[in-house]
Amino acid sequence: IKREEANLQKAREDLRSVEQRISAEARQAYQTVAGEARKLKIARNLEALARENESLSWQLYRSGKGTIIFVTDAQNQLLSARLSRLNSLADYHLTLSRLEYAVGAGIEELRKR
Repeated sequence: IKREEANLQKAREDLRSVEQRISAEARQAYQTVAGEARKLKIARNLEALARENESLSWQLYRSGKGTIIFVTDAQNQLLSARLSRLNSLADYHLTLSRLEYAVGAGIEELRKR
């Protein structure tokens, strides 16, 4: 009986250890998702600014107050901003899937709880 009680105690300790590890992993995954969400928001704002800059550079060019070099630079900045946003979006979804894995449920399922 003492051996069985010791085995039971060991199993309880193992369970607590696993629960703590899972909880820590879930907290870390949530924090990572929150960080990626902030990065995505910034990337979207930067893309909007780059789009506006491109539009303004075209207006200046058409009015004779700007050069095609300004337009080309603005287009390059816009493409770079779009690529940044898309990379941020991919990173966000990747971390979101890691969170879902860590908590053992999809985000939509968690929202229903």
